[in-house]
Amino acid sequence: DEEEAAAAVAAYDDTPAHELAEICARLEAKPQIARERRYENKAVRSKAARAVAASLRAETLRAEIGDLEAEVWPALQRPDCSWEEGRRKWLRRLQSAQLPADQAQLLLDLEEAVHTLQAAPDLVERKPWLKTGHEAIKQRARRFFREGEEEE
Repeated sequence: DEEEAAAAVAAYDDTPAHELAEICARLEAKPQIARERRYENKAVRSKAARAVAASLRAETLRAEIGDLEAEVWPALQRPDCSWEEGRRKWLRRLQSAQLPADQAQLLLDLEEAVHTLQAAPDLVERKPWLKTGHEAIKQRARRFFREGEEEE
């Protein structure tokens, strides 16, 4: 915005030279910003627990999924949760799962069981689309126009 830029220039012009020199000295004394530092994964402190190429093997993923299930198992033992009935079968499927698709399905099954424990309703992250709209497509849709173009 031109007015804002003009106000900033005027404020700069009104700043005494000794204050500008102090500001410049402080900026020069600051250490280089973080972008010059090498990135370090701080989410996992233990280097042994960090993901590496060997972590992508099927047996490693199976172990991770098994560990996750073991962590949520105490909560899944509630009477209103049906996980206990199918747990043995699920664990056998986990031990034999070699393909990523099989392991993904096991995760989805576990997620479904954990979801049954949720007391609060799922939150809607965005506004749902209305089901009314154009008679041919029966859906509401956004339409963009070129500048100066009008809707027919």
